[in-house]
Amino acid sequence: MDFKKFDPKFKNDYELTGPEFGEFHFKREKWLEENRGQFIASPVVPEKIPGLTPRMGPIPATRLWWRKTGSFERNGFFNIHTHVFNTKFIYVWFFVFLAYGWIEAPLHGYCYEKDKDNGERRNSVYDKLQPRQLPLMKIVSRPS
Repeated sequence: MDFKKFDPKFKNDYELTGPEFGEFHFKREKWLEENRGQFIASPVVPEKIPGLTPRMGPIPATRLWWRKTGSFERNGFFNIHTHVFNTKFIYVWFFVFLAYGWIEAPLHGYCYEKDKDNGERRNSVYDKLQPRQLPLMKIVSRPS
């Protein structure tokens, strides 16, 4: 198809009579094109403050260990259950649950029941009349 002899009204090349989105936006775009890459931010804090010791090394990797876990709001309300507190408390509770896992069998009487009671339920008058149940915590802590 030869587009050289195409009807000129379908060229889609119109004369510009004014800015596309209005005069204000046209001026704004023109200003942005002229000033692109020339903005330099001025610091708010002065460079040299008397008595201030400048930082002499890299920021330590352990700085987040000493972040405050709680905060006070402007109305005096104390926030203790923050994201920092939750993150730090995970490490404490790991050892709590580990210790509980070590002592849960003696704590619930499984060792006493197994070793001292001949593997029978406590306070049973006659073994054949008692319902059969799993010993306390046998499956969870000490499978045998």
